Amino acid sequence: MIHQQDKSQPHVLPRIIIADSHPVVRIGAKAYIEQHGAGSVVAEASSTDDLMEMLSLWPCDMVVTELSLTSGVTSDGTALLVWIAEEHSGIKVVVLSGVADATLTRRCLVLGALAVVHKSDSMHELPLAVSHAAKGMRYVCTGLRPATSVLSAEQVTRREIAVLNSLAASMDVNGIASDLGMCPVTVVRLEQSAMRKLGFNRHEELLICLGSWNRATS
Repeated sequence: MIHQQDKSQPHVLPRIIIADSHPVVRIGAKAYIEQHGAGSVVAEASSTDDLMEMLSLWPCDMVVTELSLTSGVTSDGTALLVWIAEEHSGIKVVVLSGVADATLTRRCLVLGALAVVHKSDSMHELPLAVSHAAKGMRYVCTGLRPATSVLSAEQVTRREIAVLNSLAASMDVNGIASDLGMCPVTVVRLEQSAMRKLGFNRHEELLICLGSWNRATS
C-alpha cells in the first residue's frame, strides 16, 4: 500500500515504510507516528515481498518493521536486518518487537536497528523512537530497558554485514573470500567477530538464522 505525498512540499519529516503482517498494527503505528508529527508514512508492507518491492520503488528514510514479517519462517527475524543493512544501508530501522527478550533486542541494535519498541504495551513510545532514530540516536522502549543494557552494544561493521549476507546466500568461506576480495582467514575472522557481537556461541546457530532467511526470500 502506497500513501500519496504532496511532492510540491519540501521534505522535512522522515519518509517511513511500515512493515507488519497485521493490518491493525500498521494502522495504529501510522496513527501514532503521524499524529505526533514524528514522520510521514509513505507506504505499508505486509510481507517481505511487499517490503522489498516498496523499498525498490518508493524513496524512504526509515523502515518500521516487525521481525516476524516472514510469517515465522526465520528463527528470530534478525536476519531481515542483515538484508536491509546490506541492500539499503542508508535507511534507518525501527523494530517492532513482539517479545521482551534481551538477547533479541541486543541483536537488533548490533545489526543496525536504531530503536526497538515492544508492540504489545509500548506503542505509545513509537513516535519518540522514530524521532530518536531520525537523528541517528538509539532508543529502547521503557518496557525493555530493565531486561537489558544494550544501548552501547557494538554494531557490526559493513564488512561483517557483507560476510553475513553472503552466508545467507549459502556461500562457503572460499566463495565469500573470492566474491568479496578477501582472504579466507579474514572471512572467518569477520564471521567470528559478528557472532560475538550477536551473541551466537556456535557457527551452526548463526547458519540456522541466516539459512532460514535465505529460504524465506528465495
